[in-house]
Amino acid sequence: MEMEAISTAAKNLMESVSHVQTPFTLAKHLQHVRPMFKMAWTSFLAAFSVGLQDCDDLEVAALCLDDRIFTGSTRLDGDAIVDFVKGLCKISLDELAHPGHPRMFSLQKIVEISYYNMGRIRLQWSRIWQVLGEHFNTVGCNPNEEICFFCSG
Repeated sequence: MEMEAISTAAKNLMESVSHVQTPFTLAKHLQHVRPMFKMAWTSFLAAFSVGLQDCDDLEVAALCLDDRIFTGSTRLDGDAIVDFVKGLCKISLDELAHPGHPRMFSLQKIVEISYYNMGRIRLQWSRIWQVLGEHFNTVGCNPNEEICFFCSG
């Protein structure tokens, strides 16, 4: 019942911001969803993170971004994981830029996906680490000591 309400709300939101009037099509098979997700995952990540920016409620966070997105990052190919990490780092910087109340949700997820993806071949891991290292250096120089501590710990 709750999933139907979420699905209906998502449909209504997407239709309300769409500039093209086309019928909403519900994809039910993985072979239909996978190509669409490959094309739109960065937009989804950015859109779902909007709900997380102003909320500290774990239930809302779980509804906005399911942890399977992060644990499933191990199934992304070499280029896709680098793009995913770049997108997540950009969102993390946006979250940390809020003065007075920075969010560390995406920074925590960056740490988690680093752990999940350590088993990748060295060539892929070095490309991932190039992005992560730059992000950790930037975040580690943040004037907020709590953020610096989290990043270096």
